[in-house]
Amino acid sequence: MRSRRLTQVLVAGGVSALAIGGFAPTVASAASNNDSVTVAGGSSYTYTFNQSPSIQATAQPNCATFSSPGQVTLSLSGPGVTNPTLASHKGDCSKALTLSPSSSSVNTAHPAWDGGSSPANNGVYTVTLNNQGRTKTASFTLLIPPAKPSGFTVTPDSASSATFSWSANREPDITGYEITNSGGSVVADPTYQACSGGSCTTGPMNLGSSVAGHTERYSITAFRSCGNASCSAGQVASTSSANASGTFPAAPPPSPSPTPTPTKSTSGGNNSGGASNTTGGSHHGGGGSNLGTLHTSNGDHNGSVNLGNADPGGQVSHNLAPAAVNALPPVAAPPLPAVGTGGAQESLGAPPSKIQYPKAPLLAPKANSAPKTLYRDFKKGLSAPPLWRGIAAAAVLLLIAVHLRAWVARTEAF
Repeated sequence: MRSRRLTQVLVAGGVSALAIGGFAPTVASAASNNDSVTVAGGSSYTYTFNQSPSIQATAQPNCATFSSPGQVTLSLSGPGVTNPTLASHKGDCSKALTLSPSSSSVNTAHPAWDGGSSPANNGVYTVTLNNQGRTKTASFTLLIPPAKPSGFTVTPDSASSATFSWSANREPDITGYEITNSGGSVVADPTYQACSGGSCTTGPMNLGSSVAGHTERYSITAFRSCGNASCSAGQVASTSSANASGTFPAAPPPSPSPTPTPTKSTSGGNNSGGASNTTGGSHHGGGGSNLGTLHTSNGDHNGSVNLGNADPGGQVSHNLAPAAVNALPPVAAPPLPAVGTGGAQESLGAPPSKIQYPKAPLLAPKANSAPKTLYRDFKKGLSAPPLWRGIAAAAVLLLIAVHLRAWVARTEAF
């Protein structure tokens, strides 16, 4: 009985001694399964403006051996991440440890995970606590609008066009820009490719004739991608826009129409009669009608007629085709009766080629004979052949005029 008690005491003492000698970490490690990682706001929290997410992880080191503590690592994965490690610590197997990256290293305006020189990309990020193969995760989402564009200017190029310039946004996932007028209508929507070396430009853009002579106001809005996160239209716009105005010159006056060069009309007429164009000694002229120009040649009655109908205002509405005109029939003058000349009888038929005028005898003046002398001279004048020849010639010309008038009347019928 006494020896059995001694044995129990020795065994108990040995167990205690073993516990004191180094077996406690193993017990602690086996009991520590409460690792955790949290992000302020809870898992899958969405940030809509630049700030420093509060990330914290708690872990009991998962010791691989009794004498070597484990390495605990906190890392990040997501769009644009190039430096994934947020924090790392080699802990003590006898106690839990806490990992939390500095607020400046996770500021979304210039996070260390993508170099710290530009804002973080929009999208979903995952934080992973790795405790020697034992992991815990949490996530958060960035849907941050781009900053308002800066340096926006409007430069009119003409009375209806302008070039727009501005500074490029710093966000790495900018998709493009939108320029609107004061009425809200989009006048340009350039992509990020409009930017080079920190500056952007687009134009000249045709803005229509309504801007001529006016000062117009325009606004520019930036757009950036939502990354692998879900959002409306796949992009998010800046919450405010940059504004700028431009004064357009007045539209130039219209160019005057060229003055038409007057041309000579070869047809048509007026209300004062046609013009005569003769060649070769023709004596045919205007006749006081509404007909156009009468062309004759070679001194005869043959030729071509180019006529046009004229309205009362003298404007020719159309031209008639040239019409051939037959020769006028010869006019036979009737023989005139013989006229007594106080001497031999002389027939006044066909006129001679040369008219001989007789010489009147000189009369000696006599006293108180003036009335008789005047009567005798008047009588001789009436009986003189030259007078009747002149009358005959006038009659011939009158007949020719009558025939010409009849020919003109027939021509009008065409």
